[in-house]
Amino acid sequence: MKEDASTPPAYTAPVRVKAIRAELDRAANEYVEAHKVYQETLVHFRAARQRFASVKRVAAEILSFTDWYDWQEHHGNVRYAAMTIGEAIREVLREKAFEAAAEAGHSQPASATHFFPSMTMEQIIEALEAGNFEFKGAPRRETHAALLKLEGVIRNDEKDEFTIEDANEILQMVMTHFSDEGSASSEAEHGKGKEGSTISA
Repeated sequence: MKEDASTPPAYTAPVRVKAIRAELDRAANEYVEAHKVYQETLVHFRAARQRFASVKRVAAEILSFTDWYDWQEHHGNVRYAAMTIGEAIREVLREKAFEAAAEAGHSQPASATHFFPSMTMEQIIEALEAGNFEFKGAPRRETHAALLKLEGVIRNDEKDEFTIEDANEILQMVMTHFSDEGSASSEAEHGKGKEGSTISA
């Protein structure tokens, strides 16, 4: 009986079986060892995450607004780490409101008409990822689900944008700060002028 050309010689079969079983055993051992390392690392990560979340909460209560804001600015890579998605989204929108208020305060002339605190969902996701927020799966799906039921956030259906509920309060606070700075600067300049006129007299 003539052998099929596609059929390998009989003597090679045991060699192939032995080789693949050896590779299978090696891969299984590598997997088991890697899985042990993964489980170990996961435990350490969860512990570190819990510590970081606790210390962040305490810091937010103890530090002044300026100190807490400065710390976050210098640690943007972990700004939204160890937070729930609701907390993180609110923080993103609040930060956007402060930035928009500062821009309105610096505009010429300073006016609330230059205040644009809203963000699209894509912009929110981008900010969350930049701040190292830990999504569990699909960022868009998780963010969308959170925004649907998140309190303290206003949605503009026409533009499909979102704004923190107290955005106008933030604007007023920042505008007052700019106004106070302007008054202090004006008074300082006025004082210098009076001093100069006294000296020249």
